[in-house]
Amino acid sequence: MMPNKKQYFTICFILSLCLSCLNVVAQKNLISSLNEAVIPLQTTKADSSFGDLQKLDKVIAEKRIVALGEATHGTSEFFTTKERMIKYLITVYGFKTIVFEADFAGTFAMNDYVLYGKGTVKEGFSKMILGIYYNKEFLNLVEWVRNYNLNKPTGDQVKFYGCDMQFAFNSGETLKGKLTKLGISLSPQAAKGLEFITRWAFVKPDKETLSLLESLKTELSASIAGDIPSKRSADHQIINSVIQTIDYAKAAPLQYNLNIIRDKYMADNISWIYDHENQNKTIIWAHNQHIAKDVTLNNNLPMGYYVNEKFGAGYYAMGFGFNSGYLSGWSSEQRKSVIYTIPNVQLKNSSDFVFAQVSAPNFIIDFGSASTDPVIKQFLNTKVYSRAIGGTYVEKLHADGKGTYQMLNKMYDAIIFIRNTTASTPLK
Repeated sequence: MMPNKKQYFTICFILSLCLSCLNVVAQKNLISSLNEAVIPLQTTKADSSFGDLQKLDKVIAEKRIVALGEATHGTSEFFTTKERMIKYLITVYGFKTIVFEADFAGTFAMNDYVLYGKGTVKEGFSKMILGIYYNKEFLNLVEWVRNYNLNKPTGDQVKFYGCDMQFAFNSGETLKGKLTKLGISLSPQAAKGLEFITRWAFVKPDKETLSLLESLKTELSASIAGDIPSKRSADHQIINSVIQTIDYAKAAPLQYNLNIIRDKYMADNISWIYDHENQNKTIIWAHNQHIAKDVTLNNNLPMGYYVNEKFGAGYYAMGFGFNSGYLSGWSSEQRKSVIYTIPNVQLKNSSDFVFAQVSAPNFIIDFGSASTDPVIKQFLNTKVYSRAIGGTYVEKLHADGKGTYQMLNKMYDAIIFIRNTTASTPLK
């Protein structure tokens, strides 16, 4: 006998109530398991005590590349916690190279400062191009590395590199000054192309300009054709960086195509840096969406995918998550950096919502060891939302915490979670 309308809705209500109760029980079990599995952070300050971090010793010991992400570019605790992780990796495990999501040629200026005290910090910041580093927290890291290098022999010093290639402001200008030295003679068309790409910033090149850029790419490619990428000199890698920017400019203004090219070339540059620095252990500093090992918000293969393809188990990606707080971000309306207030995540199908229920407010969860618990393993292999904010905050896009939607276990090897955050402090 078929139920009538009233009975049907009663049955549906009871089933819904039962499912809701099951979900509550399941989440309680998950939180209970997470409470046992996480490594509580003893501090989010950038100090040099590593008692809690040493619980990662078995994980970190054999890694060649450790990537430190960030769920926003303007969160103080992300910078300070990464500084603390960097101190740990350098002083305990001998990591000697730090690669930033920053301009490849431009970061040479900051490297000169931390290695030799050459130039000024201000010049180093300006040439890195990305304003996400213009804060007191990052300045503290720069000065710590500078002081660390002071009494170290050359082979034990820590070096800075950038892996980004969005612009040729630095690489183009550097190349102009080295053309004669490198024995390169550009045609008039290629020379015009070099002038254009040195100033280029996201404007779609017209047909005539594209022709000039093709001439430049052809002639520059010929100049390094005999080089094996892993053996290429720094000067020739600057040439390669200009070629990368040309390919990037040709894809403008389609953001999806730009993302594909950028992440692939960032990974190529990391590979070159690693080989150029005698395969020293390397730290990567970039956004979560770049270090991830599988597709993220933009649905393109990120830099971390290619790095993971090359280094396999030698690559360890640590994403960052948070629940609520404040961040410093760029306001296109006000044309300056402002402080944004970020509300609590409300989405229950969110990693940040789940992690905010853990008893420890700030912690690290290593997926490998945590996955021995079947409840956590199922969670890590279920698609969830995670916060993903860049250098600016847009309330309608970012407030609810949707961001990326992916299995955490496919994206990262660990998460560093900060429940409540504060804004990074911009430099004047």
